[in-house]
Amino acid sequence: MALLDARHGIQYEGETPEPPSPDSLTAWKAWLMLSNGMGAVDWAGVEPVAALLGVPDAGLELFLHRLLIIKTYRKPGET
Repeated sequence: MALLDARHGIQYEGETPEPPSPDSLTAWKAWLMLSNGMGAVDWAGVEPVAALLGVPDAGLELFLHRLLIIKTYRKPGET
């Protein structure tokens, strides 16, 4: 979540967020490739993008989970 909060300029006083994991960065890159700019995702492109980014078949479920977290994320105070 720190990666998503930082993207929106949210900083937590006195806390240093941990750096994003490589898997989180991969999911973020995929989100940027698959997002249509209106909050939707081109789900048909998930498999080719996952292959392009080197996501193994065994890690596809976790990869999809990370994409769903990014898709459903809302800034604190936003409903």
